[in-house]
Amino acid sequence: MEKSVYQAKPIERNNRFQNSRIVNELTTYLIENQAIDEDSIKDNPEKYFRWFRFYNGEIVPFLPQEDHLKMRTDRNRDLITSDQQKEIYNKKISICGLSVGRAITRSFIRSGIGNEYDLYDADKISPTNLNRLDVGNSELGLTKIDSVVREMSQIDPYIKFNVNYNGFKIENHEQLKKDKTTDLVFDEMDDIKSKILLATSAREYGIDYELVTDLGHRSVIDVSQFSKGEDRLYGGNITDKEAQLILDSDLTQKDEQKFIAKILGKWLLLSEIDLILSIIQKKEKGLNGIPQLYSTVNGGASRAVEISTALLLGEIEDRSFREVFKPAKHSSLNSRTQKLKKKKEAMIALFGSNK
Repeated sequence: MEKSVYQAKPIERNNRFQNSRIVNELTTYLIENQAIDEDSIKDNPEKYFRWFRFYNGEIVPFLPQEDHLKMRTDRNRDLITSDQQKEIYNKKISICGLSVGRAITRSFIRSGIGNEYDLYDADKISPTNLNRLDVGNSELGLTKIDSVVREMSQIDPYIKFNVNYNGFKIENHEQLKKDKTTDLVFDEMDDIKSKILLATSAREYGIDYELVTDLGHRSVIDVSQFSKGEDRLYGGNITDKEAQLILDSDLTQKDEQKFIAKILGKWLLLSEIDLILSIIQKKEKGLNGIPQLYSTVNGGASRAVEISTALLLGEIEDRSFREVFKPAKHSSLNSRTQKLKKKKEAMIALFGSNK
């Protein structure tokens, strides 16, 4: 694993910030919330402040790590206890894929989950990412990993980021085995082989696995608690024989569609018939890219935080489960006849049969 050049770097005390607006705000917080005397802070700033240099040369003062966590998660109180907050902060998370994965990373770090992250992604930010990623034109061409690290370091510079710019591939999957401290892995990848490799690796090493994806207006969260002995992949939707076939074979586009359909479930796909048929038609014409909405991406990420918090605290007994979020109102079909016709077309397109 590598380090991103956008990771914030600790530096020695910087006198320029002795009376800065940031120090003044932090001093007020310490006085009001920790009953620390102002003179004590001024006389011994090294005790109460740490300084970090960011990628653009900016130097920013922070409270020490424990105090910074307590301050930035202050409004979590009474919803998450201080002991629970410390427990979920001292976790290591792996995120594979940083489109939906970016929203999850941000939601996690904002919520005080994880003090170390392994990030896997091979892509750069492209113009078509602007509809769902919190980035602007100034970040076009920047790797998705570096974009995430430089934003997240501003929230908590104490978090350690280990990065892999090649994505999660066969040549680096043993990283999970070498580092036995990973508590939870997230799958946000498009490639079917990478998905199966991550799921089977997580199962082999006893690491809990969470698939978070979206299809049209729906978000899907599929959880496998491999640390508790779950041995099925995607709740049994993919058999071990099928998993090995995916890893060993050169799959056709039709094969990939079939296995993705099995992972997600036929009825979930059929609930978005128009979208699925449109995607298939465009792929046949050489056009790629699955439609995604900012609201759906972030809605799924928010729910993932709730589920993962309970998961990391050991509050969920089910070894495998799935949640699907449906829109309050969504239908582009006007009649039962149209629905049946679309369903038949989709079944044939996806599975070669309408049965």
